[in-house]
Amino acid sequence: MIVNGTHLKTVSPRVSVPDSVVLAPSGNGQNYGADLTLHFRDPENTFTYYQDMFVHDLRPQTGPTSGQTRVEVTGIGFVQFKHDNGTLRQDVPLYAKFVDANTGRDIGAV
Repeated sequence: MIVNGTHLKTVSPRVSVPDSVVLAPSGNGQNYGADLTLHFRDPENTFTYYQDMFVHDLRPQTGPTSGQTRVEVTGIGFVQFKHDNGTLRQDVPLYAKFVDANTGRDIGAV
């Protein structure tokens, strides 16, 4: 863990089920800061685990070097974020990036 007077950097542990959790810091490993509200998580100290997204297929699988080809991606896990009441959140944007298969270098993101 890396820390200074105003910043703390840590790594999230593995979980088996995606959900939101409260991140609580501690100076002694026993007394942790708590969520400030009783029934709803504060956005400031809430970390949300999401399920990995998996790609099954791309259509088309080729396109010109000039780009601008519309690519349809099929897979699972693309819509997974929910409000506290259980309804799906449609306001969460998804992003995609293209990575050079030979070098691993990012070549574009949308």
